[in-house]
Amino acid sequence: MKNVIAADACRDLLRPVRSWMQARGAVDTLDAGQRATLHGLLEKLRPAIERGGSHAWAEP
Repeated sequence: MKNVIAADACRDLLRPVRSWMQARGAVDTLDAGQRATLHGLLEKLRPAIERGGSHAWAEP
């Protein structure tokens, strides 16, 4: 169940990033290295996501 919650939080976190990228026509142009970098970033964010979602690191 915890992985499902983390996956939902990751999707919620990426929604504005994807929108920003779509507005610039970049979503479909990610190469394998860029996808790996994005995946690595999400893995680094996973502990914060699992602790409490995107609000865990949001600015006040």
